[in-house]
Amino acid sequence: MTESLADSPTTHSDIPKFDVDLHSPEMLRDPYPTYRQFREAGPVIWLEPHQMFAVPRHAEAVEVLTRWKSFSSGQGVGMNDFVAQAARTTLQTDPPDHDTYRAIEGKPLLPNAVKALEPELRELAVRTVDDLLSRARFDGVSDLAQVLPLGIVANRVGLPPEGRERMLDWAAAGFDSFGMIGNERTQSGLQTMREASEYMQSVPGRLTPGGWADQLMQAGERAGLDLQTRLTLISDYIYPSLDTTIHAISAGLALFAANPDQWDLLRTERALLPRAVSEVVRLASPILWFTRTVTHDYSLGDVALPGRTRVVVLYGSANRDERKFPDPERFDITRPPNDQIGFGRGKHSCMGMSVARLEMEVLFDVMADSVERIETGTWRRSVNNVLYGYEHLDVTFRPSG
Repeated sequence: MTESLADSPTTHSDIPKFDVDLHSPEMLRDPYPTYRQFREAGPVIWLEPHQMFAVPRHAEAVEVLTRWKSFSSGQGVGMNDFVAQAARTTLQTDPPDHDTYRAIEGKPLLPNAVKALEPELRELAVRTVDDLLSRARFDGVSDLAQVLPLGIVANRVGLPPEGRERMLDWAAAGFDSFGMIGNERTQSGLQTMREASEYMQSVPGRLTPGGWADQLMQAGERAGLDLQTRLTLISDYIYPSLDTTIHAISAGLALFAANPDQWDLLRTERALLPRAVSEVVRLASPILWFTRTVTHDYSLGDVALPGRTRVVVLYGSANRDERKFPDPERFDITRPPNDQIGFGRGKHSCMGMSVARLEMEVLFDVMADSVERIETGTWRRSVNNVLYGYEHLDVTFRPSG
């Protein structure tokens, strides 16, 4: 790999071009057949409706995500400039600001702090699973997948009650706002984000003492951050921590239901829990894409990328790349756990992934104690510019013993 366009034989005119809108109903319902076409076409493609390059394969996706000096998040990780300027969070900044913000926000998410959440998570999981075992059918999203993230993370953030009630709406809207500026969902998301921003102006002095948001406000003040920056950074606890984990948990229910042999294996070998979570996240890929801006002329996969252009990293496609994952459509909880990029990679790897992993491991562990078989029925996909997951999923638990 070189970083000189002079060494690259492929120019923009030679790059495979697709007239595919990532926001279209077809892509939002099932992007994976099209992703396969993208990967077959080459390491970098051009999306005509978005006027952007896209990276569908694993190796190039990892290269983009780990070379932050060449592929910047500071110009935003969405497809419009407005949200990049309006939400200057850890997600949408480069070092040194990124490192400063992450150090302030990350204290409640350090390993020892996260480990301390386990007893409460396990108690909540046991109560929830015991209740669901008594029902003939339940919604795997609202009745199960949402319970731990909302029950633990939402309370730990420490917003006033009316803020906690809106967190799911704000989280979904935050991801919608990353779309193309002319897209209807993008505009709706931006409007909801404005409402959320206005609400955040009211929270100083009303946060739960000692909560994550309260700790952030105090640590940020000591670090010299202004009030608006600190209020904006609270959103890093809201948006990445809810929908993504909820979508992964509900996808796990569907995957284990469709692959009972893997559920039997997990019930027998609990040491496979970390790998099982990684495999669920790989196939679920709750975040389908983010973008980066090329800071200088760069050769990626022998394709010449001009500086100051935007590149879409297709996480959902890279996580099913045949070049990286043998039989990639197969759900295999024995796969190595660190190859998938559903939690990102590099400096912008998911700050809350240790919490998400713990929530999923605890829940699947508790389920494995008392659920012999998971069965699923009707389902409905959520519709979001960036997120991919279930809005509704009928589930039945068959008890063991």
